[in-house]
Amino acid sequence: MTIFLQSINGVAALSYAQRLGILALLFVILCCGDSKNGSLENGIRKTYFNTGSVEKEFCLRNGKMDGWCKLYYLDGKLKGEQFFINGLQQNKTTFYFPSGSIKEVQYYQMGYKTGSDTSWNQNGTLALVSTYENGKLNGPQWKYDENGILTHKALFHADTIVTLETY
Repeated sequence: MTIFLQSINGVAALSYAQRLGILALLFVILCCGDSKNGSLENGIRKTYFNTGSVEKEFCLRNGKMDGWCKLYYLDGKLKGEQFFINGLQQNKTTFYFPSGSIKEVQYYQMGYKTGSDTSWNQNGTLALVSTYENGKLNGPQWKYDENGILTHKALFHADTIVTLETY
């Protein structure tokens, strides 16, 4: 990387783009480390479809997924974004339809689905809202048809349905 310094009142300074580039490089190095002697333990990794297009790209640290993981459709469009800490899924996960609109949003804590899991139909209407606790359905769930009209309401406890109402 070549860095050109410009002088501002006699003091050398980096441009905004140069500072941003350096920060991005530092982030990748700190987030993912660098491969040790060609080892697969650390660094950015990609898997590919048979066609050669990228299927998944992710960071490894000490042999475990750590940081952002991006999933792609065969045509290269973004299919999903996940975040991992020490091999466990964490925080917000988002999946997309091939059109680019959001298909589903999930939340994870220490590898377990936790909180709201919301899905949409391809036309953008709400499809399903579920509540999770420690990876199990726990709480209310609402299911909607393609027009966004409520069709089912259920209550779950530890993955077991307690009540079900259909409309």
